[in-house]
Amino acid sequence: MLEGRRIVLVEDDEIMGESIVQRLLLEGITVKWWRSGRDAIKEIIAAGVKTMGTAHWLALLQPADIWCAEVMDWPGLMASDAFGRLKMVQHISGATASLDTLRGPLRIDGAVPSRR
Repeated sequence: MLEGRRIVLVEDDEIMGESIVQRLLLEGITVKWWRSGRDAIKEIIAAGVKTMGTAHWLALLQPADIWCAEVMDWPGLMASDAFGRLKMVQHISGATASLDTLRGPLRIDGAVPSRR
């Protein structure tokens, strides 16, 4: 009757969980076993999130006032308008060397603090 079905099992007891899984496998049932409800929920949400792209989730979450943003790699971040507007890259130099580094995004009254 249940052969070919899939069942999700949440059971924190190792012996009980293993026993239930073995019995269901004998019946031809595919079993996904989680030891905690928290782990089950996290994995189910992760699987659901993977079904749609970043743009979909941003369009859904941002209008609902849920803070979220795209996670970028380094080249993507450097090419983004927001990163450019923050003017995060600063050039520093000393007597023997100079380099580009990142400054903190701190603003005071909308302005980047300057060195004195």
